[in-house]
Amino acid sequence: MLIDTHVHADGMSIDELKQMVDNGVTHAITCAYYPIVPQYPQTLIDLYHKLIEFDVVRAQDLGLKLYVAIGIHPRSIPEKGYDKAIDAMKSLSENDFVVAYGEVGLEKARTKELRVLEKQAELANEYDIPLIVHTPREKKLEITKKTLSLLNKSKISTNLVVIDHVTPETIPLVHDAGYGIGLTIQHGKLDVDTAANLIVNYEDDLIVLNSDSGFRKSDTTTVSKVLRELKENGANQSLIEKVAFKNAIRIFYKIR
Repeated sequence: MLIDTHVHADGMSIDELKQMVDNGVTHAITCAYYPIVPQYPQTLIDLYHKLIEFDVVRAQDLGLKLYVAIGIHPRSIPEKGYDKAIDAMKSLSENDFVVAYGEVGLEKARTKELRVLEKQAELANEYDIPLIVHTPREKKLEITKKTLSLLNKSKISTNLVVIDHVTPETIPLVHDAGYGIGLTIQHGKLDVDTAANLIVNYEDDLIVLNSDSGFRKSDTTTVSKVLRELKENGANQSLIEKVAFKNAIRIFYKIR
């Protein structure tokens, strides 16, 4: 098994999905993200259903087991009525393909973002559903600290949270807090060598890997490349299996 824990399949072509499969990815989690601010919560609700009812099926046709994370991205908070989108998350929580809420998080830590993240953390705790938490490119350390503070106050179990797009600057904070560590290997984020070094230096049960492939030009093969780098540099098989699939299966427990 090889699991990419964060993609945006609705922004990927059939050829891109097939390229993932051809490079060894067997399972992936597609995260809800709407690339502009929606006027209405129904736009997000329709997106959730599209991911579950359409993207899962077209991935299956290629031999990829695609699972879904539903949620409100901090850049996709509707102008009004976001509570309706959260209600839809509740109603879809028991769907077999919904394995997480995501991607959620903070972009600029504005008041509305903080409130929406808090509500989704409460929901995750109530329904025992993992959270995939976005951290932004700008002011990453500052926003990561605010994110961790909010999650700590929410009392959500650390076992239910993956802090994503972690960097060498933020990994000590996330590791010490006991949350899952999402390493995003992609242009403008982590390169293969940096990700492999972080895996070796922080060898534990917290790290999961993703390519964040989707709406922009992406390398869909980066997760495979990191594992190949680890093998070529003599990493032990136990560590490789942890970051390839075992850690992800433990956190996203509905994956089969």
